[in-house]
Amino acid sequence: MPGPVSINDVINACLKGMSNASKFYDKLSGGLQLHEAPEWLLQAKIARALGKECHYVTVESSVEWILESAEAERRGGRVRNKLGRIDIVVWSAADAPRFLNEVKKGWDSHCVNDDATRLRSLVNRGGSIHRGLLAVYATAAKKKTLDSRFDEIAENSSSKLLKKLNALPIDPGNKKSWLWSAAVFES
Repeated sequence: MPGPVSINDVINACLKGMSNASKFYDKLSGGLQLHEAPEWLLQAKIARALGKECHYVTVESSVEWILESAEAERRGGRVRNKLGRIDIVVWSAADAPRFLNEVKKGWDSHCVNDDATRLRSLVNRGGSIHRGLLAVYATAAKKKTLDSRFDEIAENSSSKLLKKLNALPIDPGNKKSWLWSAAVFES
């Protein structure tokens, strides 16, 4: 893949992955909503979509390894799993981490606060890391509720809402169906 991966390619792949996860789990489970599925299913579908657009993608990478690979500032001594793992990392062709992605189910407007703070901290350490992104999936009875939740997530986590999908019915054949949507935020 020639050239650097654009932020728009990463955002669109995250949204496509979440959409694919919703369709996949609906079919796999006989109609259950994606919020009933484990978070790793979202991670896998997003990683797969990113893999089609990006040079390299890793899942559940240790923060210690990411910081070392990024040639970013590393604070304190080496402690195994001290800083945990990042759900999905997008790498450059030169084997450098570029985008850190956390995946969350948007149960409430505070669902990403801790992850947003951690991503900002990692991006601010310099090196090759360009951005920290949050991919959030949510369901609600009304479109207005989804829109409000995404706006509140951005405000509460001091993140920027970059793009969201239009709200879609979980069960298109049911007029009273709950809705689902997904959004990508930058922390």
